[in-house]
Amino acid sequence: MEKMPELADAARENRAFLIRVCRFLATNVGITQFLDCGSGLPTAENVHQVARRINADSKVVYTDYDPIVAAHGRALLEENDRTRYVQADIYERKASSSTTSYDRTWTGASRSQFCSSRPCTTTRRTAAGLLKSRRSS
Repeated sequence: MEKMPELADAARENRAFLIRVCRFLATNVGITQFLDCGSGLPTAENVHQVARRINADSKVVYTDYDPIVAAHGRALLEENDRTRYVQADIYERKASSSTTSYDRTWTGASRSQFCSSRPCTTTRRTAAGLLKSRRSS
């Protein structure tokens, strides 16, 4: 924090943006299915909480590559059959298939979001590449 004092503000702004996007999509577009890629540790105002305040039937799959983060996420977020936390590396093509038992049953429009993972992408691992691999699976 000493070298990057703006980091705390950036993290709060990222979370606020995520919440605004979820609220907008659930309210104005009618999205009820969300895939949160690279979601990290659960915090206040998670995607499923925001989406379910608008539509109680919303489904959410969270992913993170860190096994400890995924274990904590599962323990905290798998409240019912409409929320899942999957350990997966979103940069790996096969990561898309790790959610198949849940998200392939989705019908209608869904939303994939990379709010927390996008700032961590490198020139080799671009957000465009992530979206392309997700669409083609």
